[in-house]
Amino acid sequence: MVKLTIGDSPNITDEDKQPNWALSMAAAVPSGILKIGEGVATFGAALLDLGIDKDRVEAVEEYFDRINPFDEMAASTGIGKLQNLLLTLVYLVVLHLKRQVV
Repeated sequence: MVKLTIGDSPNITDEDKQPNWALSMAAAVPSGILKIGEGVATFGAALLDLGIDKDRVEAVEEYFDRINPFDEMAASTGIGKLQNLLLTLVYLVVLHLKRQVV
């Protein structure tokens, strides 16, 4: 009797475990949202590194690497990377346009 655990299948190859383009695009949305917060926190940490403390940027990047499980899936294909970038740019443009209107 063969006992299989979750994730083990004799028919699934390593190539099948790689995310496809649709999964990569779906993962790019939450990854892009988390990247916006990561950019703001990294900028603040860089300012602190300049004047007050050391190694804040590395700590912030390690923290966001732990909490962003979508980053690897989004970066696995070119379309995921592109959508991640476009989401970040669109968010920044919308924020800029809101400031212009108000």
